Amino acid sequence: MGLTQLEMAGALYVTPQAVSKWERGESLPDISLVPQLAQLFDVSISTLWEESLTETPNSSLQLLNELPHSFVSDQLIKNVLSELDAVTDIKEIVIRFDFFLLLTETQKEKIVSAVLGIPGSDHLVEEFYYYLSSKQKELVVVELLRTERYLALELLIPMMTKTVRTKALELTLANHYFDFLEELLPFLNQSQKQLIIDCAQQGGIGFSQLENFVTFFTESQRHQLVLLEEDLDGCK
Repeated sequence: MGLTQLEMAGALYVTPQAVSKWERGESLPDISLVPQLAQLFDVSISTLWEESLTETPNSSLQLLNELPHSFVSDQLIKNVLSELDAVTDIKEIVIRFDFFLLLTETQKEKIVSAVLGIPGSDHLVEEFYYYLSSKQKELVVVELLRTERYLALELLIPMMTKTVRTKALELTLANHYFDFLEELLPFLNQSQKQLIIDCAQQGGIGFSQLENFVTFFTESQRHQLVLLEEDLDGCK
């Protein structure tokens, strides 16, 4: 485009040194700069990724994958949703979620709902999760718990914020999703683990369901579990 490093840095509100490092391959632009880079060079977001499509888009989904920085119309989203609704096997489509950077929050929610409705889509959840707002991430986790899609949830655990992880734990305990609790435990902090102890003391979860995981708790929490076991034995 005939821009100097200084001019490019000014257009992106970064330092010339950062642009120089990009050119030398010493670092990469932050992902939040991708839409601005695409707009600056008048190219599609996908061309800034290593992979590219050489064929002319033959579907709305492929068109969306190749769309430049311009506004995504609601009609295009409707076409994409129709195509996704017709998919019966996730292997039938190729979908990259960098286009989420172009979507409104409402458009993201519609695409996410459609993708989750496709059989075999659990492994895709971690690919679009990054692009969602905090509230949307929480809603996705709630829906996955409601439908007991533990494979997708396991992939998301390391990516969950403290708030979302706490919400996932509360739902797990309230609805007795104990199959998921085993996967969640290693990622919980002390206060979150205390929620499990409190639930056990209130009779919401049995000691037998926790005895194999006592090593995950603090010494104080293990002591509480021991007292709980003794109380149960006394009742017997």
